[in-house]
Amino acid sequence: MASTTTESPRVGTARESKNPVRRDRPVAKAKAPASDTAAGTQVSDGIVLELMKKLSEAVSTIVDSQTEIVIHDLRHPEASIVSIFNGHVSGRRIGQSVLAGPSGDKALLDIVSARPSGSDHQILVFDSYESKSREGAALMSSSVVAYDGEGPIAAFCLNSDLGTRERILKDITDLLMPASSSMLQPETRSQNIEELIVDIIETSLEPKDVPTARMTKAEKLSSVDRMQKRGLFLIRGAVERVAKRLGTTKFTIYNYLDELGARHAKD
Repeated sequence: MASTTTESPRVGTARESKNPVRRDRPVAKAKAPASDTAAGTQVSDGIVLELMKKLSEAVSTIVDSQTEIVIHDLRHPEASIVSIFNGHVSGRRIGQSVLAGPSGDKALLDIVSARPSGSDHQILVFDSYESKSREGAALMSSSVVAYDGEGPIAAFCLNSDLGTRERILKDITDLLMPASSSMLQPETRSQNIEELIVDIIETSLEPKDVPTARMTKAEKLSSVDRMQKRGLFLIRGAVERVAKRLGTTKFTIYNYLDELGARHAKD
């Protein structure tokens, strides 16, 4: 996912109405919105997700073929992708996990660090940041993430492949020199959720040459921090998997996550 300047996400706010209040009739008391109830919140979350899906359909008709549009249902992180256009940009498809996304994704880093606010819905915009596909291709990304009082519920993400010119040149070369097509790399197989979990755990462990039984607390804490930043703990059962791999208990992992949360809150 070249370095980019981190900016605070922009939060959209509603405009105040300029229409004056009529004084010649009593003003009725406003009823509590339905979204204040549990059922109403579920309906509101569904509307937000459906709006993002319809918006992705509209945007897909005007962007080029190298711009990926992805909608995530973050209430189900194990299979969060519910809509995707131009999935060849990142090699993803409907039904895959949010963990399969580009590396260095600023929006994902915010999602995994989000804590229930107890407030009404809010929407944050993360725009024009660089990320990378799993194959290492440079992407320019922007994301819109919707939250309710419990945490993130949905995300609208755009990923534009910066290597379009190189691919166009390669296509022209292939047309002029068909024999070179035999040198193309085989298509990369999409990882399933189990492979993603194992990959994140194993690549986050450091130092590599030290058995987990001999790792210090600081080394284990640092490894868990890397796993968290890659979104691993969004997945149900991940804490138990990590605890088993590190030879400790799930309660120790929860303590690590609390310690990391307090540390990052001070940064």
